[in-house]
Amino acid sequence: MNEKTDDLKGRAKEAAGDLTDDGHLKREGHIDRAGARIREILEEARAKVDDAVDKLSGERARAKSKEILDEAKAKVDDAVDALKSRLRSDG
Repeated sequence: MNEKTDDLKGRAKEAAGDLTDDGHLKREGHIDRAGARIREILEEARAKVDDAVDKLSGERARAKSKEILDEAKAKVDDAVDALKSRLRSDG
């Protein structure tokens, strides 16, 4: 999912949690929104790194930087999924 979709999903869960007094759902919404923001920051960082690498050393370095940023994004996705899983098991 993209960042905007995750943010909207999180907002919906937070609102539903507020309406139903469901703290678990509200926390899950917070996690969705936080994950979306982290992914957005990573994408912004990727663009900045790509621009800098293009100026310095061209396509080979750009490919390596993309690989590094993709790994970072995968780790963030795993961390968000782990938080969601833990939240579900605690609830």
